[in-house]
This record gives sequence, C-alpha cells and structure tokens, in this order.
Amino acid sequence: MSQLSADTGGGGSGGAAGGLKFTVADTCERIKEEFNFIQQQYHSLKLECEKLASEKTEMQRHYVMSRAVQTENNSDNNLVP
Repeated sequence: MSQLSADTGGGGSGGAAGGLKFTVADTCERIKEEFNFIQQQYHSLKLECEKLASEKTEMQRHYVMSRAVQTENNSDNNLVP
C-alpha cells in the first residue's frame, strides 16, 4: 500500500510542527468519520423538517376549520332579525 505524506515542516525529518504525517488510511478514516457525523446531522435535520412540515399542516387545518366556523357563525348572525 502506498503512503501519501503531508509533511508540515521543512526537510524530511518532521520540521517545527512535530512532523505530522497523514497516511492514505488515516485520511480515509478521518473522511469516513466526518461523513458519518454529517450524515447524522442530515438525518436529524431531516426529521426536524418533517416534524415542522407536519405541524404546519396541522396548523393550516385548524385555521381552515376555525375560519369555516367563524364564517358559519357570521352567516347565522346575519339571518337573525
């Protein structure tokens, strides 16, 4: 397996930053971890969005029903002499 190294300092001995080196396997593992984290966030946000959409639909239904009752009450009041 080949190794991809990111040397943070000058020269091949590590340099001033302590010689951080990232192999392909390390980089892939970090990408996988970040992907899983983002996927969890996406799932959480998707559930929240679905919940809000459901609440919106319920609120709209209540609004329409209350307007219908209000309209019915107004028309009844207009008929009374």
